[in-house]
Amino acid sequence: MSINLPSVYQNIKAQQIISYDYPITIEEGASLFSYLPKEDTRFFWQTPDQSITYYASGSCVDFPIDDSLPTRIATYRKQYLFHDIPTKVMGAYPFDLDDARESKEFGSLATGGFFIPRYLIEQTPEKTTVILTTTASDSFEELTQTFEQMAKHVYRRATVDGKNKLMLKQEIGVRAWKETVQEAVDTIVKQHSPIKKIVLARQMQILMYEPLQAQAVLTRLQAQQPNTYLFFYERKDYSFLGATPERLLAATTEVVYTAAVAGSIARGKTLEEDVQFGQTLLDSAKNTHEHQIVVDRIIRELQPFVDEVKIYDRTLLKNRDIQHLYAVIEGQRLPQLSFLEMIKQLHPTPALGGEPKALAVKWIRDHEVINRGLYGAPIGWVSLVADEGEFAVGIRSAVCHKNQAILYAGCGIVADSIPEEERQETQIKFQPMLRGILGDDASRNHD
Repeated sequence: MSINLPSVYQNIKAQQIISYDYPITIEEGASLFSYLPKEDTRFFWQTPDQSITYYASGSCVDFPIDDSLPTRIATYRKQYLFHDIPTKVMGAYPFDLDDARESKEFGSLATGGFFIPRYLIEQTPEKTTVILTTTASDSFEELTQTFEQMAKHVYRRATVDGKNKLMLKQEIGVRAWKETVQEAVDTIVKQHSPIKKIVLARQMQILMYEPLQAQAVLTRLQAQQPNTYLFFYERKDYSFLGATPERLLAATTEVVYTAAVAGSIARGKTLEEDVQFGQTLLDSAKNTHEHQIVVDRIIRELQPFVDEVKIYDRTLLKNRDIQHLYAVIEGQRLPQLSFLEMIKQLHPTPALGGEPKALAVKWIRDHEVINRGLYGAPIGWVSLVADEGEFAVGIRSAVCHKNQAILYAGCGIVADSIPEEERQETQIKFQPMLRGILGDDASRNHD
C-alpha cells in the first residue's frame, strides 16, 4: 500500500519511537493471528466482554524487568509524539519479583519482560486498526519506505487447523505436593504463627503428537470460557497463555479498578444444582474468610494511591468449570505512583501468594518445588500515550514449548485445609486449559 505521511513526521529525531496507523477490515471468521507476520515476540489480549482485543507481533523496543522499568517506559512516553495513535507496551512480570529464576519449562519467558510491538492490531466493536511502530529513520523518505514495507506484511494468511492428538497426560509430583500442603497447614496452625494463608501451585504435563498451535487453543478458550481475560505471550518458541477470571488492576488517569477473587466451588450439572453450589460457596465460612483476606489486603495496598475506595457487594463469578466469590473494588486515583508501581504494590494478592504477603511469598520460595515462572504473575499492557493500562493475573494457564504444555493450578491453604480436597480443587482448575488444548473431549480424560 502507498503511505502518505503527514509533514509532522519530517521533524522526528533519530531513534525516537514513531507510529503510523490505518484501518483494516477483518474478514468474517478470520483470526487476527492470520493478518500479521509471525515474529519472535508475540502477544494477544482480550477483555472478558470482548470490548477490546490486541494482537501484536515483533518487538521495536525490549524492556527487561528491573526497578527502573517504570522510569524507562515513562521516558519513551515523553518522547512519543503521536497521542492519537494508542500504541502499547505489552508483557508480563515473573511471579516472584525478588527472585525470578531461569526455568526449563518457561525457557526464554522465565523472567518476564515487556516490549513495544512493531505490529499491533487493535480491535473494538466499532473498528479495527493496524498500528505500525519503528524508530526514526535518517530521512522522511526512508521512514515512508519503512512503513510501506511493513504494511506489505499485513494481510490474511492461510491458517493451520490446529488438530492434534494427545500422547500423554499426567499430574506431576502429587504426593510431594500434598505433603507440602500439609506442611503449609502445620505452619499456619502453629501457635502465634503470623502466616494466615499460603497459596500453593502444582503442574500437569500434556504431550501432544504435533506442536501446539496457540491460535487454535485461544479460539477454543474464547468459545469455552466466557467472562475471562484471554492472554498469550510468546518469545521465540516458548508461549504462555490462558483464560483468567481475575483482573489485577485497570487504570485510567483518574480511576483504578480491581477485583477480589477467592474461594471456589465446581459448577453444577443442572441449573438447580449450580444455584445450590453457588449458595454453598456464599455461605461457606472457610471461603468467605479466604475472600475477606483478599478484600482487606487489596484495600490496604490501594490506600496510598487512591481516594474514596468503593467496594461492591460480594457475588459469584461463574466460569464454565468453576465459580468464585467475587467483589469489584474501585477508587479515585491519586498521582503519587505510576501505574506499573501500583501493579508491583498489589502483586501478589492473597489469592495468589498468601497473607501476609512477604512471609507467604518467602515460604513459597523456600518450600514449593516447582518454578512458577509467569504463572500467577501480572500480565497485560500499559499505554505509551498516557499512564494507564490493564493487567490480569496469569492463572488458568499453561506454558507451551513445541509439543509439550505444562498446566498450572493453585489453591489457597488455610488452617482447615485438607490436602486431598485441595488436590481435587486444583483438578477442577486444570480443566479450562485441558479443554482449550484437547477440545471438549478433555473431560473424558479427567483423572
